[in-house]
Amino acid sequence: MPQQHLPPDPSTDGEKKTFDQPRGKGLGGSSAINYQIYNRGQVSDYDAWEMLGCTGWGYAGLAPYFLKHENFEDPGTYAGRSNMELETGFEEQFHGRGGPIQTSFSTWRTEVEQDWIVASENLMRGLGKGKGVDMWSGDHLGTFHGLSTIDRREGENEATRSYAATGYLLPNIGRPNLHVLTDALVTKLVVEKDGTVTGARFLYAGEEHTVYTRKEVILAAGVFKSPQILELSGIGNPIVLENAGVEYIVQNMCVGENFQDHVTTAVGYEVVDGVTTLDIL
Repeated sequence: MPQQHLPPDPSTDGEKKTFDQPRGKGLGGSSAINYQIYNRGQVSDYDAWEMLGCTGWGYAGLAPYFLKHENFEDPGTYAGRSNMELETGFEEQFHGRGGPIQTSFSTWRTEVEQDWIVASENLMRGLGKGKGVDMWSGDHLGTFHGLSTIDRREGENEATRSYAATGYLLPNIGRPNLHVLTDALVTKLVVEKDGTVTGARFLYAGEEHTVYTRKEVILAAGVFKSPQILELSGIGNPIVLENAGVEYIVQNMCVGENFQDHVTTAVGYEVVDGVTTLDIL
């Protein structure tokens, strides 16, 4: 588990703070260990990718794929399973049907959460914004009741996590041209002198193995491991590679640079006796 270093905090006499960055080393990757919160980025974030030269990665280019991978379950099909009155504020045009990843709203709220929602909506109205239409439209300004990647099709007591393994792998696990090897760790790609990737090397049962491909290698190891594998394979900033003792093959100054993580700021309050909070968890 890698550690990320933050700039010195004046209150700690210059001592650096560190915090852990968990990685999903399992089938489904980090989608198997996340908080199951389903949202999308702001329109301007995706459009900035396209402005940097990533053609097709703007919001308009990605929106069809957002819809394609989602199976949105209308809360009207499960809201009756609880005493909570759902006030979701969603619009059909921003949600997909029939995709592999199941999305649904929660069926329970604490009493104090309902008060927060009302207060937030009043604040936004005062700013001239209102409640907000649908955050999955790419506009996050406003208050919203969030979706989760929880599959509720079998009933409230049978709700399960929906993630990459259940949505993409399991429905195709019987294909004769699909082979899944667990407990294996990729160490590097096989890169020819002309920059062509022809295979991958990995550790399994204490031994290193090499597998070659006739067509292509797809590297999808997450934001930490993907650039690390590229650099270990000789793809990246020559200075960084040379300092690490890695033979330089392909120069790419962007590998491993400009990593930005989303952070969460939490605020804690004490409540009067009799008010239920999630501290019971």
